[in-house]
Amino acid sequence: MHPDIIVWFSGFAILLSALAWWFDTRLAVHFFEFLRLLGWKKRDSSFWSMPSPLGIVIPFGDLTRADLDEWMHLRFHHLVAELLSCPGCLSAHISFWVSVCIQGLFGFNECLFLAGWLGWPGVALLLRGMRSSKG
Repeated sequence: MHPDIIVWFSGFAILLSALAWWFDTRLAVHFFEFLRLLGWKKRDSSFWSMPSPLGIVIPFGDLTRADLDEWMHLRFHHLVAELLSCPGCLSAHISFWVSVCIQGLFGFNECLFLAGWLGWPGVALLLRGMRSSKG
């Protein structure tokens, strides 16, 4: 098997893992909790909570994925919130940076760079969509 194919599939596996961790686990909530522990907006309790439709304040650690997406849209610039809550947007950015890292490790190959950056997101989203439609 050609080494570029192995590298392409390795990069693709990295993207799929990152998307699964971010969207299918509570990693995103834990990521923001970690930033809070480091001191980011630590004293701003209203920043770290989410009012529910019933008027009850939901502690940050108890946010569901949908709550977290809404929280990000209320707290961040709309483009940042969209990037962090949109699988297509985030996959394009992750693919770009994984492709950049691969180029740094294995030398520049423009075809491999473009195939990774522009190819991985489409295939990943197709596979994620097939998986969610079966669920």
